[in-house]
Amino acid sequence: GRVGEPQDVAALATFLASDAASLMSGQTLYLDGGASINRYPPLFDFLTPETPP
Repeated sequence: GRVGEPQDVAALATFLASDAASLMSGQTLYLDGGASINRYPPLFDFLTPETPP
């Protein structure tokens, strides 16, 4: 995983607005670079207030 960037969100929004996503409904999509998956070491342990967005 990695820290996401605005273009990552834009790419998902573009996909969801396209015909390629026409059969999708009622889904929850996590766009967090895998941070919501339990793993060791946790991604958020590496992020500090000084970490640039």
